Amino acid sequence: FAAVVRLKGLSSGLPLHTLYGENDTLAVLQQMLYTGNLNPNQFVYPGLSYYLHLPFLYAFYWIGVWTGHFNEMTSVPQASLLFVGRFVCAILGTLTVVLIYRIGLHFGRAAAHTAMAILAASPQHIEFSHMLRPAVPAVFFAIASVYVALSLSQHPTTRRALLMGVLAGASFSVKYTIGLPLIITIALGLWFYRKDLKPLAFFAAPVGFLIAFIASNPYIIGNPSAILPWIQKLDSYYQPMEDYYERNVVSFYVLYLVRYNYQLPLILLSLAGLIVAYIKSRRAALLTSIYPIAVFIWLCTFDVRRVQELLPLHPFIGLWAGIALDSVWNTAVKRRRSNVITAGYL
Repeated sequence: FAAVVRLKGLSSGLPLHTLYGENDTLAVLQQMLYTGNLNPNQFVYPGLSYYLHLPFLYAFYWIGVWTGHFNEMTSVPQASLLFVGRFVCAILGTLTVVLIYRIGLHFGRAAAHTAMAILAASPQHIEFSHMLRPAVPAVFFAIASVYVALSLSQHPTTRRALLMGVLAGASFSVKYTIGLPLIITIALGLWFYRKDLKPLAFFAAPVGFLIAFIASNPYIIGNPSAILPWIQKLDSYYQPMEDYYERNVVSFYVLYLVRYNYQLPLILLSLAGLIVAYIKSRRAALLTSIYPIAVFIWLCTFDVRRVQELLPLHPFIGLWAGIALDSVWNTAVKRRRSNVITAGYL
């Protein structure tokens, strides 16, 4: 289901117009493809947000050459480049649904299935999976990093610590604001399992983060001032420009989640599930919640509305709601076996 709703309608608006925010990414990709110069020349988004798509675009081009459709790169229609880029985002969006299921298994199979079902149908996550934008790929790498951090409880190895850092670095290398809060998750994971990890693991995780960023952003490393446009853009988020419809920033984002993505009972269930998770397994709850909570707190410091920055929260809202529903089933319905309670649950 997640794959169908994310892959359906990828040609929306093509070839006449793109969806908002896609033109900037497309322009950079075209410049790379047509000139052969891999320097993006602008770093509002880091390099991996472009390099992630290049192998698929080149593969599409060579298939076209082999079948006789293209004779040079400039003959590839812009609409085709956009479609391939959207396809990559849709696949990574679908894989994110699989990853939240894997994370949910730490809290129970029913919680995992519920989390997967909720994220599969999340409107905003589906919407951005249809766009050639870096948000969904960055969230995929972020969820993968959280999953590896959680797996340290069973496999506290240096290799796992390195992988956790590399995936967090990849998320940061696709979209700065989505990947940066993962530093807290890395620190917590290393702290929780410090007695089981070898000393080398404490260096492997941050080194992995740096390796992922340096390897995918060589032109920033050679010219650190290239990152200034992103810093200036981030600064602009703190300039008061909007009134949030006379609401404070927290209530605005909560209302957006309720109106556009979920209903109020599900949001309340997710809050209850977060509390239940802390009661059942504090370490696992902290490792899976510190990242989305940090993202939300950071988002609430902006003076400009950035509703797309809510994307990293959706997998965890589904997870927490799943934990709550599973807990109610096990503690009330399953134990008491009352028809009234079962009907109320349903």
